[in-house]
Amino acid sequence: MGCEFWLFVPGIVPGETVLDRVRNMLDGDFDPVRMQRRLDAFTAKAAALGRSVFRGRLSYAAAQDDKVDWRRFDVVGIDYYSYHRHHADYVRELRRYLRWGKPLAITEFGCCTYKGAPQAGGMGWDVVDYDKGEIKGRLVRSEHTQAAYLTDLLGVFEAMGLY
Repeated sequence: MGCEFWLFVPGIVPGETVLDRVRNMLDGDFDPVRMQRRLDAFTAKAAALGRSVFRGRLSYAAAQDDKVDWRRFDVVGIDYYSYHRHHADYVRELRRYLRWGKPLAITEFGCCTYKGAPQAGGMGWDVVDYDKGEIKGRLVRSEHTQAAYLTDLLGVFEAMGLY
């Protein structure tokens, strides 16, 4: 039904562009109570509209730390960007989304192709200084890092029976 509304819908978090909204969130330049009220209101309207025209199972792709009223949906959807050294830590983290008694779909996951990218989580893409037109720091390209991370997560998702 949608994806990370706080990020992609103007007016929930201050900022003209997606990058402005990300920066405001990272810098703490927003009112979290106001943001949550706006997110809840928009999500409720979107879910109601979705239900009015779609007869299948309804879901939403939330950022993993979003507070969503999952009673509005049939499937819990999470954009999942975490890094743990052990499968048990992934399982423990993902189990919290099963408390709703609904299927869990991982709607987005992965990492970039450089050493250390999994540890950067969902911000792994933020390695470009656009003002200077160059990569920040001295990244070491590594498709192996990305492949190992994806393989680990896919194993966890499969073992847990997730979508």
